[in-house]
Amino acid sequence: MGLVHPVNIFRIRAQDLEADERVTIRTRFPQVLGVVAFLGIVLGPFPVSGYRFLYHDVWSEPTPVQWSDEVWGPGETLSFRLVEDSTWLDGFSSLGAVEELIEEAMSGWSGISTADIRWNVSGTATERDSDISEVYLEHGYAPGAGGALIGTRNGPDGRVRIDVCDIYIAPGQVTRSKDDIRNALIHELGHCLGLHHAGALWTRDVLRYRVALPTAWGADPAMSYGHLRGGTITADDRAGASLLRPAAGWEATTGSIRGSVLVKDEGGAAAVHVVATRLDGQGDMVESVGVFTNVHGEFLIRGLAPGAYSLLVRPLTIPRAHGALRYRAEADIRDTLQTAPVAVRAGTIAGPVAITVRRGDYRW
Repeated sequence: MGLVHPVNIFRIRAQDLEADERVTIRTRFPQVLGVVAFLGIVLGPFPVSGYRFLYHDVWSEPTPVQWSDEVWGPGETLSFRLVEDSTWLDGFSSLGAVEELIEEAMSGWSGISTADIRWNVSGTATERDSDISEVYLEHGYAPGAGGALIGTRNGPDGRVRIDVCDIYIAPGQVTRSKDDIRNALIHELGHCLGLHHAGALWTRDVLRYRVALPTAWGADPAMSYGHLRGGTITADDRAGASLLRPAAGWEATTGSIRGSVLVKDEGGAAAVHVVATRLDGQGDMVESVGVFTNVHGEFLIRGLAPGAYSLLVRPLTIPRAHGALRYRAEADIRDTLQTAPVAVRAGTIAGPVAITVRRGDYRW
């Protein structure tokens, strides 16, 4: 896979806030989508955590941040407003056309049958409102295509909850193709759900060689870098969104795989990507869901449909999207395939599965 520049800036801005006031964590993802602001999260019960949720510290705080029920409860609709700006008309026939494109992007997530995701565009506003979720053009510092700014407050139980999410688009993007804008919006809406970047798979680079790929590798997740090639919501994206906002009864129909990844003769392999790929009746790979290991090399892959799965372990391939993982990741291990299928049953945790990897020659 092609090497990338491992540049990442991570900073916290908290100005002596009261317990119930908003805390914002800003993260910059150069060359991708600009600045994305993520919010503080509280401690949780699980000893391992996957890639797919927003965290302050993935090693010590494995509970994801979720929306406040007071703002967006189960079965409710979350409304966004479009902030009026004449620059929209450089690329759109009307503000109504912008609203339609945003709702088209929203439908990618709301179309997930296993998730309770309902949102819309409720109209336009002439000025921004910090208490209302909005889509707007950022004329100031807006590197990349755009970003998501998420605001949280402490709830009555002391847990940090999302209460607002703004999506901004860089003004220069409005004249790009509508597909490009829609796909960027799909990615940013995933952040608004509470999803972080997925593990970076390799299909974007493999495709240049015109290799016939199994269905499982037809597209990288939208929350990885698949949005740069198209707006497909993969099984990996669906699992993360469904775990954050599950449809009634869905979780009881799924299973999990628990295990650990060890570097031969050394110990646990931190921040490696473990991909569970479901096999059909003929043994062909049909869909994949991945997570990162924790600092001890442990992983827990949740939200899996019952069936047989193979496991693939890979190094973290695009570190700039994962600043908190990059400095502890095992960057020079070889890809390792666990060939013996793991059986996943509804309501159970398969494993523990132990996978030993060897050092390789991969470097960022």
